[in-house]
Amino acid sequence: MKMTELEKRFLNTYSDQTYMHTTMVRHNGTLVAFAMGENRRIYYTVLNLDGQDEATIDAKNWLPNPIELRFPNEISQVGFGLVDPKTLPLTRFGGAEVGADPVRPEEIDPFLSSTARLTADAPFQVVSDQKHVYVFRQSIGVGDRHSLYAKNVDGEVLTDAEGNPVPVVNETLLVDRFILVGTQLRMTREVRFRRSRNKVRPLNSKDSLGAKDMNDRPFFEPTQELEFVRNLKDGRFTVLQLPTQIADVKQWQIFAHNSQTDRIDAFTIERAKDGGFNTQGSEAGSVNLSKVAESALKLDGVDDYVALGPVDIGTTFTAELWVKPTAQDSDTIPEKLPSRVVLSAIAPDGTDILTLGYYNDELGATVNGAVLPTQTGEDVSVRSAIADWHPIALTVESTTETGVTVTVYQNGELVCKRTLRVWRSPI
Repeated sequence: MKMTELEKRFLNTYSDQTYMHTTMVRHNGTLVAFAMGENRRIYYTVLNLDGQDEATIDAKNWLPNPIELRFPNEISQVGFGLVDPKTLPLTRFGGAEVGADPVRPEEIDPFLSSTARLTADAPFQVVSDQKHVYVFRQSIGVGDRHSLYAKNVDGEVLTDAEGNPVPVVNETLLVDRFILVGTQLRMTREVRFRRSRNKVRPLNSKDSLGAKDMNDRPFFEPTQELEFVRNLKDGRFTVLQLPTQIADVKQWQIFAHNSQTDRIDAFTIERAKDGGFNTQGSEAGSVNLSKVAESALKLDGVDDYVALGPVDIGTTFTAELWVKPTAQDSDTIPEKLPSRVVLSAIAPDGTDILTLGYYNDELGATVNGAVLPTQTGEDVSVRSAIADWHPIALTVESTTETGVTVTVYQNGELVCKRTLRVWRSPI
């Protein structure tokens, strides 16, 4: 539909190239717009209202030309602080890597020599915590013309067990942080040990911290790869920063479509004090996601168990598990499930205060010896309700000083619910 002259007055257009994926963020009251060009470079522009004339409409206060976003030339994996960041090779305009010969700065291609080359042609996301601007983007996959492969200290390409070269990135999630200075986004500087160039590991006893290395080169925060957010396609992910019930503690929440499993992967990661990702966690029961994401525990059905720490049955809490019952000596689902306790809270004298498990091919629970009915109008057969991995959950809600309501769910549906009297003693 053709625009009117009035509508055109409120529009600002950049026509230097074709822009595809776009997004926008408000950072400390300033609007910053982003777009990916047809050359896979990310550009930004800022709505600059400083010194604005009241008679001037906002559309005239965007920057006259978009600015290409610069990325660092190093990449590291979240959760592996001891490992040195990988430095990307210097590359000339045209794609030739720089060898031992000297090269002039104007010969270096800033796109191919930085992690910008690892950006996939897909939608990306920008988040602000009012201190930093975070740019989340999908990385390229194996076979892309800009792919890079890991090498050993001798410069030889590393291969996996099947003899295939190991890529630096492969359809994972990348994140970079920037600081808005005036109308420019600048890479975040950081402090490292000057000799080792590592953030936490010195080279020797003489190594000292500083903002520059021994050759006076400034340290910029490397691109962070969230390797456990994998198998991304078409930019199908979203990132949120959420508050928690604990003061001054926030968490990153990431939802991503896994192209291999065709499922939505959800990752909850504690926000570190510096705004990054604390995969170790600081709360009781925290798990290192970089080590266990996309994996599971296999219990032998005899004496294997997982200890979750003290639990007070008189308080409100929820326990949720994804389980796959199998026969003793195979990975197949048995025709009839034997009675097995999946979750239990044990008193100091060894008695079960709370259990959740399978009882005669049905899912149920016991609290203080009281058995919750495993039917809601009709029997709930575990065997007929599961075909593979399935979620089960138990909620304990404190209703009175001496009573709790216990509810059990399977595949998101109510299995049983009952209000019981309990004593309040931590286990």
